[in-house]
Amino acid sequence: MADISRAFVYSQEVCEARQKGMPIVALESTIISHGMPYPQNVETARKVEAVVRSQGATPATIAILEGRVHIGLDANALELLGKAGSTCKKTSRRDIAYVIANKLNGATTVSGTAFLASKASIPVFVTGGIGGVHRGGELSMDVSADLTELSQTGVTVVCAGVKSILDIRRTLEVLETLGVPVFAYGTEEFPAFFTTKSGCRAPFRADSPAVIARAIQAQRSLGLPGGLLVGVPIPKDEQANGMLVEQAIESALREADEKGVQGAETTPFLLKRVNELSKGASLKSNIALILNNAKVGAAISVALSKSAFQPFRSLPGPLGHEAAVLCVGGLAQDRISRPLSSQSLVLHTSTPGTTKEGVGGVAHNVGRALSVLGTQVELVSAVGNDDTGRLLIDSLRESGMTTEGIELAQTCNTASYNALHDETGDLHAAVASMSIFAEHPTEAHVSQRLNKCLSTANKVVVIVDGNVHRLLSLVCRIRCERNDRVKVVVEPTSIVKGSYLAKKMLDESLFVDVAKPNLEEACSMASTVNPAVSQQLKAYVAKRSSAVDWTEEDRVNLGMIGRILAPYIGLLIVTAGPKGAARVTGTEVTLYPSFRRRGETLQSGTTNGAGDALLAAFVSAIAKGTTVEDAINFGQKIAYEVISHSSLELAVKKTRTPNCASKL
Repeated sequence: MADISRAFVYSQEVCEARQKGMPIVALESTIISHGMPYPQNVETARKVEAVVRSQGATPATIAILEGRVHIGLDANALELLGKAGSTCKKTSRRDIAYVIANKLNGATTVSGTAFLASKASIPVFVTGGIGGVHRGGELSMDVSADLTELSQTGVTVVCAGVKSILDIRRTLEVLETLGVPVFAYGTEEFPAFFTTKSGCRAPFRADSPAVIARAIQAQRSLGLPGGLLVGVPIPKDEQANGMLVEQAIESALREADEKGVQGAETTPFLLKRVNELSKGASLKSNIALILNNAKVGAAISVALSKSAFQPFRSLPGPLGHEAAVLCVGGLAQDRISRPLSSQSLVLHTSTPGTTKEGVGGVAHNVGRALSVLGTQVELVSAVGNDDTGRLLIDSLRESGMTTEGIELAQTCNTASYNALHDETGDLHAAVASMSIFAEHPTEAHVSQRLNKCLSTANKVVVIVDGNVHRLLSLVCRIRCERNDRVKVVVEPTSIVKGSYLAKKMLDESLFVDVAKPNLEEACSMASTVNPAVSQQLKAYVAKRSSAVDWTEEDRVNLGMIGRILAPYIGLLIVTAGPKGAARVTGTEVTLYPSFRRRGETLQSGTTNGAGDALLAAFVSAIAKGTTVEDAINFGQKIAYEVISHSSLELAVKKTRTPNCASKL
């Protein structure tokens, strides 16, 4: 089944904001098609977007056009919606699949917009008002889907409260039952759309965007599902009109009761009569309050973006001792050749040296290291029906690793990797025969192994290597379906494959929790997402010195990479050889020098396997409950010992000191 993210279309403005890691505010489209007459609806939509921009955020009006979800609308699309009016399908959460499947035009309601905003990783959504419990709802069970959506979708909704045509007190009771935090902005009383007075005290008060931003941070860091509701009172200069509208609402409610208006006809009838009875005052107030909401919502989005928090992208914290790891990707026969230490590598001729054969593949290497570190791990890969494949299976069993996740590909050759190192042990060139991974392991096989793992483990970390970038859509979809039970980690494996992964994340709006590229791979990934920085990053890589210490230039360029990749990757661990590793997010860069004992320089042992060992140690530490900082330091120490001793087992033995163990 196709990933729904393929149906998403981002406007140029939203794309640029995502690439730069800038704050974005979602806006609904039902207010355009069903909330106001043309041309006021389109004029208001443009004014709302202008207000969002004036506060330093990017507006993203959401609608479904010809079956495709549009995140951000251009001028033509706004006109189309405004003129189409009620002929557009009013699209709540329940209607989204139907509208997409039938390639219809849909104007999204609060619940529909919140759901799609969450899929697009937009944490703040501005609207006029939300639906609620209808008067008499305790008998009719007429309760808006907006309320349940707030309880299950992590988007903060900024509105002017609930219209008084609804039962505000019961609406707040339902929100309390559903566990939705409700804030009144700058006041104690929850607003009632056209008036500041609802007679209902709000559970919480917030007097600044920063207070709301911190509440969002806390909500996400605790893993609480659902979003926040922020009620913003109508501007003071519109309160007189608001009182007039309230009187019109009471009259319209009596009329509706006398005429027996019920069900879906109730709200359209009331809104029409209120506008008529108030002689247009309700429309004027409606426009004023949505503009005010946009100002507050954009300020909240900006405050959130300035914090260390990344929406929907909590950094991997302690997962608990029940976390298991699935390594999805390469399993291959490795042949590694290098000159003797006394010889320099000479091209176009033979050089005296040594060749070692063994079991390799990035997913295998990381998985084996995790196994040695004592972490519950399963390798999910594929081998051909050949002698090499059977040899690899036997080797896995001998090393104590399970082979249940290995798929047998009848018509493919087992993968192989032939590397040439220089005399210092660093990679000079390699040829990778990995065509088996174009089709295997299959999506069905990976899905079956992951679901089985989830049936026995509380949480699962899925490591995907660049050899199987095609599987990233599947893993990310399962991540979304399983909420916080699945974390996704990506190992690019090469510059080219890292670029493939970045393009896939860009094209399909995928998100992963962690990626561990080296510096060159990180530059390639950022250049793929934002080609405008390609030349700058190429120049940076080309002139990078052999210094063993980080520089300010490194910090600046890594910061730019982090901002570009932030919409797709929660945490980057960028390795840079002797310099060490960097922790990079959309808002900060932390540089960690490489591990060296006092007075010691890095030895000239092979660096092969050091990066895989670092990633394995990081994930092992996270899975066992340590912090990100301690996990990175632990990973660097393991990598150092691998370089020094060329033995993973010895590296782990030397690194497992009492102090280190206590941290894990």
